[in-house]
Amino acid sequence: MELRMGETTKIDDRGTVTVPKQIRDKLDLRANQDLYVEMRGREIVLKLVPTVSEFASSLSGCVNDPRLTLWN
Repeated sequence: MELRMGETTKIDDRGTVTVPKQIRDKLDLRANQDLYVEMRGREIVLKLVPTVSEFASSLSGCVNDPRLTLWN
């Protein structure tokens, strides 16, 4: 079972939500990092958007064709 970490935060008058420092540190979140916001019923889910190199690395082994190569 996954360990859940949670804290309470507020939405300010501009609609901005601050991710608590403990969670930012645990996930190594940085300023200006892209997040994908998804609504699931009455829940808001934030997901890290992978960088191009992270996305390309995640595809390693998915396609076995010698004509294709991944870039760095």
